[in-house]
This record gives sequence, structure tokens and C-alpha cells, in this order.
Amino acid sequence: RPNKNGSSMESRKDIESYDDFDMYEQLLKEFLESGNVDGDAPRSAAKPAKRRKIVDRRASKGRKLRYHVQEPLVNFVSSIEEEVPQWADKLFTQLFASKG
Repeated sequence: RPNKNGSSMESRKDIESYDDFDMYEQLLKEFLESGNVDGDAPRSAAKPAKRRKIVDRRASKGRKLRYHVQEPLVNFVSSIEEEVPQWADKLFTQLFASKG
């Protein structure tokens, strides 16, 4: 179908698109000639098989306790017990007494 300019849409698409058919055809020919077609040929780029980590499989689902040993506390001072004044007992009973 002609445009306003008189050219068809198909010719416009051909101008705007890049034809890379020849490049891919050449790559395919090189691949086929290299002999890597059959699947049982050794591949030099293949990754080596991964080794599985050694894991205790019975430790899951809470069947084994997990813990970390903590370093001893440095400069730890326990609380020093002081005598409670006699008026403190009366003060606390009044402070927490319910109003009624």
C-alpha cells in the first residue's frame, strides 16, 4: 500500500532494518565445521562438577542444638547491694496504693 510519498511500507522497513543473515549463516557454518555437533564430545568450556558441602543432615528441624561460645565478659562488676532505708517501704506502699 503506497504512502503519502508514494513509497510502500515494505521498502521503508528494508531500509531501516539491518540484514545480518549472512553473518549468522557464516557463524553456523563455522560451528558445524568445528565438529562440536555431537553431544558426547568433550567440551573445554564446560564447568567442572560442583562438590557438595559436607553438611550434617540430622541437624535440621531442631534435632541438634546450635550455639556460639561467648567470650568471657571483661571488666564486669556485679551489683553492690545496699541497705534500703526504713522510709522506702512506706514510700512505695503509698506510691502504688490504689485510690478508692
